[in-house]
Amino acid sequence: MTTLIRTLLMLWSAGILLWHSELRAQNITRTDYIYLICRGTRQKVGLIAEKYNLKDSKSTHVGIGFLQGKNLIIYHVTNDSDGPSDLVIQSLSGFKNPNDLFYLSIWMCPSSAKEISRLKKILQSYSKQKIVFDTDFKAHNQKLYCSEFCAEVLEKLNPKKFKFSLKRQTLDFFSAKILGCDVLEYYPVDFFQSSIYFKKIFEQIKS
Repeated sequence: MTTLIRTLLMLWSAGILLWHSELRAQNITRTDYIYLICRGTRQKVGLIAEKYNLKDSKSTHVGIGFLQGKNLIIYHVTNDSDGPSDLVIQSLSGFKNPNDLFYLSIWMCPSSAKEISRLKKILQSYSKQKIVFDTDFKAHNQKLYCSEFCAEVLEKLNPKKFKFSLKRQTLDFFSAKILGCDVLEYYPVDFFQSSIYFKKIFEQIKS
C-alpha cells in the first residue's frame, strides 16, 4: 500500500510539473496582452459545456486576467466563493484548484500598455463591489455569472472592439422549471472564441 501511495504521489507531482513546464514553453510573458482563461471540470461538463456552449465542449468556466510580473492574475465570478463577494481574484494555480479539473485553455488578445492599465482599473472597481453570482443567468439584473462578467468587462474596456451577442436557446422541460423561463438568453462560456481578436495559446487536457 505504501508503495502504491508513493507511486501515485510521484505521478501527481509529475503532472503538476508538466502543466507548469508547458505554460513556460508557451512563453506567456506578454504584459501587454489581455488573457481569457477557460477551465473544465468533470462535474459540470455535461451540464454546461455540452449543452450550452457554442462549440467548446470542454470549458465550464472562464475568467479574465493580465500578467503582473511573472504571475497571471485572474478575475472570475464563481458560485464556489467563500468570501463576501462572488468575484474571486486568483493566480493560475488557484484557478486550477478544483479537484475534478480536466481541462484548461488560455487565450490571448494583443493590447497596449494604456489599455491594460484601463483593464486593471475596471477590474479593481469590480473588486470593490459585492458581486453576487447570477444563478438565473439573466442579463441586466445586478448579478453576474462568469462569462457575463468577462463580456461586460471587455465591452467596457473597448466597446468598439469588443461586441458580443447573447445566445438564445430554448430550454428543455427540466431546465425551464429550474430557471423559470422557456427561453434563455445568455453569454456562453466560449462567447469570445470566435472573435478575430482572441487566439488560443495553451491547451491542456487531462485523461
